[in-house]
Amino acid sequence: MIENVSNENFKILNKLSRGRNLASRQSSNLASRHSNPYLNKQHEAFDVLIEGKRLISQVLEFGLKIKSLYIKNDKIESFNHLIDKCQCPTYSLTEKQANILTETKSLSGIFALVSFQTQPIKNFNKLLYLNKISDPGNLGSIIRTASVFDIDGIVLDDGCCDISNSKVIRASLGAVFVVPMLKVDEFWLQERTEKLFISHSSKGISINEINFDSIPYIIILGSEAHGVSTDINNLSHQKVHISMQGKMQSLNVAMAAGLFMYEMNKT
Repeated sequence: MIENVSNENFKILNKLSRGRNLASRQSSNLASRHSNPYLNKQHEAFDVLIEGKRLISQVLEFGLKIKSLYIKNDKIESFNHLIDKCQCPTYSLTEKQANILTETKSLSGIFALVSFQTQPIKNFNKLLYLNKISDPGNLGSIIRTASVFDIDGIVLDDGCCDISNSKVIRASLGAVFVVPMLKVDEFWLQERTEKLFISHSSKGISINEINFDSIPYIIILGSEAHGVSTDINNLSHQKVHISMQGKMQSLNVAMAAGLFMYEMNKT
């Protein structure tokens, strides 16, 4: 039986929605640590609100449990199949309530409450380290590609945006829930003994010359605008560039990450 969402329940959803919108607007500002559950409790679960049939279906494919569904009242019949698959409490939303919760330009009419628990990085041979990737779309795309190529994990420094940002979740198509990740401070790399390959716009060897058999290793990528930070570039490890034949001088970081992950999986 589908019931109307209660006022108390909707207040909780609205709070989650406003929280994710705030995270979206402040995605590059990680100073507010106390409001960011990922930074403070990396492996403790917290609830997030996700939106859209495709994203919810993918989360189910990953084997995650949907805690509850919320559907615009005139679209319930069109989502009957998904309701059956989720096997969870389902609630009806008015048009006004759905419009309050939505983040998309085209209202999908379906939302889901999911428990978000980051997956820890365990044993690894190949990692990505992301330096100050503050754009949630780029970060989400990188996480999605890491899932496709079965990368062992992604390490994010304090300059990266929050992975529970709704734009990251959407761009990753839910892969953010299953790819192992770790948030670290600026000193983490200095203590590593693995081989470091530092992405550079022009210096170092070509990506085609890397011996990816020399495992374990870490690929380090920075933003398109600023590249890898000076402190990381000063580490005495191998710099790597992607050769470009055209007039553009740089690649979008998500595209560059994809090329690195493709090469990593050729061995």
